[in-house]
Amino acid sequence: SPSSDQRAIAIDPTNENYLYMTEGDFNLIRKVEISTGGEIARAQFNKADIRPYAIIRGDNNTGYIVCQSSQKVYKLDLMSGQLMGNIPLPDGASHAGGYYQGKLYFSGGRNIYSIDPSDGSLIETFDIGIDINPITLTFFNDKMATIDFETVMIGRRLLFFDARTMSVLKSIELPREPHGNKVIASPDGSKLYVARGSAMGTAVITVFDALTLENINTIEIPISSLPRRGATGFVE
Repeated sequence: SPSSDQRAIAIDPTNENYLYMTEGDFNLIRKVEISTGGEIARAQFNKADIRPYAIIRGDNNTGYIVCQSSQKVYKLDLMSGQLMGNIPLPDGASHAGGYYQGKLYFSGGRNIYSIDPSDGSLIETFDIGIDINPITLTFFNDKMATIDFETVMIGRRLLFFDARTMSVLKSIELPREPHGNKVIASPDGSKLYVARGSAMGTAVITVFDALTLENINTIEIPISSLPRRGATGFVE
């Protein structure tokens, strides 16, 4: 039966017609040919309740997989599709993470932890002064953006940080609606995108200038006759 818990996609760095996707309810990573939807390969987790749900792209064609029911980060070779071991999350860290300048970063309450991706050792702990509840951390242009969620899906505020010091640069209140799980940065780093909207209503994409952090556009996607799961961050 089809997976009902597909949460992350990473493009194969050697062939843009292939992608990797997490399927949490089946506890696996699947490699798929985009043009046909056919499965090319899979990496299966042995533990039955790990539920992989995010792929953080790092350097050297490595993806870092975080799971809902594990305090480990699993390494995936994005060229071969092979798992390459795992590293531990720091005590107190959540699964909300990102990658910046050769380090992995994870949120945890009022702290953000920087760890060495080779062995999971803690490099630095940043006290950001506020408790946040993010799902992912998006790094761009020496900055970091994240959505602080009020509940599992309902966004509370959009936060921007200086990625070098983790000091808060700006906080923007969000409509109390379902939001996508991440802030999307454009490939050239000039724009940021935040998606929101319910499954049965109009979806909205808010566009921000990545330099000024100001709202520069709002795109509304009307209700369609096709089924939709609402706002999503289901892209790299």
